[in-house]
Amino acid sequence: MTSLNRPDPSIKDALHTYRVPLSIGAWSAVAAWMGLIFYISQNSSPESIGSASKFLGIFPKWSIQWIFHGTAFGILTGLTYLAISSTFTWRWPVVVGTAFGVAMVYGVIDEVHQSFVSGRTASIEDIGRDAIGGLMTVLLTRAAVVSTDHVFHGRWVESGRVFFNVGILLQAAFVAWVVSMWIAAGSANGYSLDALATSDVQRSLVHEPQALLAILPFLAVAAWIALGRCTSLYAQLKLVIAPTLSVGVVFAIPLAVFGLDVIPDDEMVWFGTWAMAGGAWLFGAWLHI
Repeated sequence: MTSLNRPDPSIKDALHTYRVPLSIGAWSAVAAWMGLIFYISQNSSPESIGSASKFLGIFPKWSIQWIFHGTAFGILTGLTYLAISSTFTWRWPVVVGTAFGVAMVYGVIDEVHQSFVSGRTASIEDIGRDAIGGLMTVLLTRAAVVSTDHVFHGRWVESGRVFFNVGILLQAAFVAWVVSMWIAAGSANGYSLDALATSDVQRSLVHEPQALLAILPFLAVAAWIALGRCTSLYAQLKLVIAPTLSVGVVFAIPLAVFGLDVIPDDEMVWFGTWAMAGGAWLFGAWLHI
């Protein structure tokens, strides 16, 4: 059998020779990131860093906690996943669960640590933010590993199925939250952009669950790709680009030009507009598959 006929090695086989140094490097990265989180908790707070940063200053104050906790513990979970994968030969559900568990245990330890720091307090809400960031990142890390493994084996369509599905689902989650915030801001303050600065808006999806209707077109695309109805990367790419463009046209451009005042006061008008936009790109993309 020639080398051309041999199956491509998996990622684990290809990296087996370097397993020990990779494992040491991965766990060192985990320890270093834990140390950085401990240092920040000891010497500053997300609010103080956000106030001192020109970039973070453009975000509402309540979102700074989400940015810091979600990012910090998301990265910790991803690094832990890679460290466990490079050290043990466990099945992936065990690796995902263990990486998430390690990050959450450290999140609790970090909150306990903050309770002893002057000017800082422990918060169960922060642990929730840690959990959301960690869960999203560990699933993204797993998806990246699977997608890359498909590429190593020359399974480009299968790789795209994983990659594009994750991308469309993340976009759906973002759209649902944005729509819920707009509804919450509109019902209380006449669709004023300033309303997004209030802390209550971060729980808008809980109070405005009808915003989930906005993600139906995204779920339809995710299901279409997951069921293998797209037989090429080109077809997958078209289906993913379509909702991205619609989000830009329906959300980003009007918001950038007019602010929240452009959103109609009647929620049913808004959802009808979204349904028509979603149906248009879904039908258009379907015609070209």
